[in-house]
Amino acid sequence: METQLFLLQYVLPYFSSSSDSSDSESETTRRNVHSTMWIGNDDGEIFVFNFLDNVRLKSKEKLTRLPFPIDDIAYIDERVFVSMSSTTPLGAQLIYFQRGKDGNWDLENSATVELDLKSRLKPMIAAASRLCIASANSLYLLNPISTVIEKHAQLSSFPSESVGNMVIHGSTIFISLNRSTIVKVVNAFTLECLLEFTVSHVVSKALSTCDNIIRQHKMGCLRISALLCCKNRLWIGTSAGVVLSTNVASTKSNWTPTFSVCAAGHSGPCRFLTAVSVSTSAQEAGIRRRRMSLNLPSLQQLDQMFVISGGEGFDTIDIRETKRGAEDAVNHLLFWNA
Repeated sequence: METQLFLLQYVLPYFSSSSDSSDSESETTRRNVHSTMWIGNDDGEIFVFNFLDNVRLKSKEKLTRLPFPIDDIAYIDERVFVSMSSTTPLGAQLIYFQRGKDGNWDLENSATVELDLKSRLKPMIAAASRLCIASANSLYLLNPISTVIEKHAQLSSFPSESVGNMVIHGSTIFISLNRSTIVKVVNAFTLECLLEFTVSHVVSKALSTCDNIIRQHKMGCLRISALLCCKNRLWIGTSAGVVLSTNVASTKSNWTPTFSVCAAGHSGPCRFLTAVSVSTSAQEAGIRRRRMSLNLPSLQQLDQMFVISGGEGFDTIDIRETKRGAEDAVNHLLFWNA
């Protein structure tokens, strides 16, 4: 059975808040450390790449092996936290890595966070200077320095429910539970649930042009499968393949989302949503030549962001083609200008 790589975490380069102009040699070395990308898999392996490395050439340059499958990876306050699934009576486990004196990550010496939580610690995100951890149907705010849980909130009264997706936007956390079409809006500081809304009616309308049997099947097992916040918009991927987005209001207490359904989606479930910025290296030379005539539209183009959805098949909302069935099982990436 093939190993699944399913966790990616971008980690910032070393940053020092010291204002001392006379840097030591070791401090200068640490400043030269680049950003890294961490990849975890279900064999308990973690690969750490330099952000500029060619992964094909340096796939095993930095590697650590842990005793259990990796559930999630999160970076906050110069620490990389890793949660693991465990079948032992100890339950889920949480560890973290720190940098060595040279500024590189010390993968040989991890520290364990003592938590009395049996369910998987997934997902995890940095929120309000704390590590926000989901476990079963509850949220926990962990101080990344003292590694003490400071707040806890239960999101559902049903023990069988668990958090499936979680993203942060400013001081607001958007959460969806597994097998649910509801998005919960939570205050990142207090973990208070401010409001919740469903996307089922929007998806049902988007599927109105589908074959009746297909629409009934997709609506019968409908759930939110992916969340993303990008450029003040909340993007939502669904098991029906429909991708929708809405502007995020600054005031959440009486906010009513206004959804836009993407004209293209997936014939199968949307598996993930992510955002990437456009590389501008190819444009830099031309920009320098035109530096005396720079205008605002040209500058704005340098900061382009694309939202990418990954999922099974490709489908359009307005035109349904029956002859595309052979491609339904082929994975597709769809790009939108954010």
